[in-house]
Amino acid sequence: MGEVHEKALEIISLIGCGVSLISLTLTIVTFCVIRHFTQERIIHVNLCLAIGVGQVIFLAGIAATRNKVGCTIVAVLLHYFFTSVFCWMLVEGIQLYAKLVTVFDSNPARRSTAYFLTGWGVPLVIVVISVAIDHDHYGSENNCWLSVDSGLIWAFVGPALTVILTNVVFLGMVVRVIAKLQNCAEDDKYTKIRASLKAAIVLLPLLGMTWLFGLLSVNQHTIFFEYIFAILNSLQGLFIFIFYCVNSSEVRAQIARKKQTIELTHGLSFSSVPATTGYSSNRVRLLRQAKKSHIRTLPAGRQYVSLSTTEFLKKV
Repeated sequence: MGEVHEKALEIISLIGCGVSLISLTLTIVTFCVIRHFTQERIIHVNLCLAIGVGQVIFLAGIAATRNKVGCTIVAVLLHYFFTSVFCWMLVEGIQLYAKLVTVFDSNPARRSTAYFLTGWGVPLVIVVISVAIDHDHYGSENNCWLSVDSGLIWAFVGPALTVILTNVVFLGMVVRVIAKLQNCAEDDKYTKIRASLKAAIVLLPLLGMTWLFGLLSVNQHTIFFEYIFAILNSLQGLFIFIFYCVNSSEVRAQIARKKQTIELTHGLSFSSVPATTGYSSNRVRLLRQAKKSHIRTLPAGRQYVSLSTTEFLKKV
């Protein structure tokens, strides 16, 4: 590979992964601001963490081949976090199907534990077994990744392919069930499921194609594949932010409600009442009571109108 291509790929990777990391951070921050962590959003956050940490390690250490021990550690960590990405995508598929077929979850804590064991525990088992069997082929002279020639790469490819095929089955079952249901177009539950289904249908092939071209670029040393891998790798975080936040009507509605709550809090704050207006102590007392009452009784998921201080005082 020429120096020009190396420089171009480095720039694409830095900019692309930078955009991806910013998008992943915005996704997590958005969920934290909303403060409404459903089981589905907890899965989203863990998926973001797995991709984000993996990309940081990829940027910092994929080419750190001078130190053999350091390169081996980088390769092991990359194996763990990128396998975890696929495991959390598997959890996404399972949760989507469970959300469709389960009317009432009697034991959500048990299901969450199973999800965490799948997302973080299964990759750990895979990596520990792989390191115990063939730790010498973590890292090579060209990059800090699993060796293709020794066949160790199948410790990553095998689980990834299994997840992809399993998720295809789950998504197919979800599509089949939704297609059979009648008069569910306006049902809020199925609207959310369809939105999640669209995200999964886009993200799963994106992850699969990313690592397909990644393997081809390592094995075939073809510049075209390396460019495609660098571009697709940078799009993961951006697409997650678009589908889980920007394109989610539920998230947009909750952000709007959060904004209205803040506006109402500021609009009814005592500090917003001018000292020169000559309001009676009774009106100030009513103002304080109204502030507490409004904040305490704001209904989740219901629209309301925020009154300005002046409008409220006119009413009292």
